[in-house]
Amino acid sequence: MSDEYLLEGCLKRDNSCREALYRKYSKDLYQFALRYASNAEEADDVLQEAFLLIFERIGQFRKEGELLDWMRTIVIRAALTQYRRNIRHWRRELQLSEENPEIWEEVAEMPYDQVDYKTLLHLIQELPDGYRMVFNLCEVEGYSYQEVAEMLRCSQATCRSQLMRAKSKLRKKIKELYDEV
Repeated sequence: MSDEYLLEGCLKRDNSCREALYRKYSKDLYQFALRYASNAEEADDVLQEAFLLIFERIGQFRKEGELLDWMRTIVIRAALTQYRRNIRHWRRELQLSEENPEIWEEVAEMPYDQVDYKTLLHLIQELPDGYRMVFNLCEVEGYSYQEVAEMLRCSQATCRSQLMRAKSKLRKKIKELYDEV
């Protein structure tokens, strides 16, 4: 079924079209959600929340871009909502990062090309929530520090420090992997 047909059916609240849209895109969007989640269970929650929002807001899709891109934006928003729910547990960590001047040292480029996708995904999932969110939004999605700061409701300095720390942790974990081999 075409996206146009599925969109029209979803607008009419046709459950068979909703189910077909889910089947068509759930695997891609799940892989996308995994980048923001700390584990598969959390990715499932993000995906479920995202599809509820997709079906609720399907009328807002402007057909100016690709449907999948619009749905990925919804997944990011669902992941951010999940992240904000957990923010109380590590808010102090975000604020402390601005107080430590050592984070402003130059961070070397990450050796992404040396690690396969599944391993890198696993290493990203192991990052603390704040690091993982900032890393994905800046490095994977290409958002600016200002945009990420607005999304996460923190300062740009916090975003920069979280990204530097995330890269540092990833670099260290990758190095440990290669030292084991």
